[in-house]
Amino acid sequence: PGVSLGGVGGVPISSNSALRFSEQEAECRLNKGRCEQLAFDLDPFTAWTAECAPCEQRQAWIGILFRTRAREIRCFRLYQGALKESRTEAVELGFWDGNTWQVE
Repeated sequence: PGVSLGGVGGVPISSNSALRFSEQEAECRLNKGRCEQLAFDLDPFTAWTAECAPCEQRQAWIGILFRTRAREIRCFRLYQGALKESRTEAVELGFWDGNTWQVE
């Protein structure tokens, strides 16, 4: 399963452990769950959740593995939950350069 953001296709990835196909299908039908696609479905009423709670710094992450060569993304919007336990105070935007993570 993939997503398309502004015509750029990719596969959602996260720090959550991989789910069996049947579990993944069930999670992706929820409004809030461990399914990474819920973060990129353009629906503000669905949400991805990390399996850690509370999470340590840099323990939880979410991203997209793009299928095409690198593209410049100039803007993104992050929605967070109303509960303090479900929010983060800091966000890092980074990319994989083929060897290490580079943080913007």
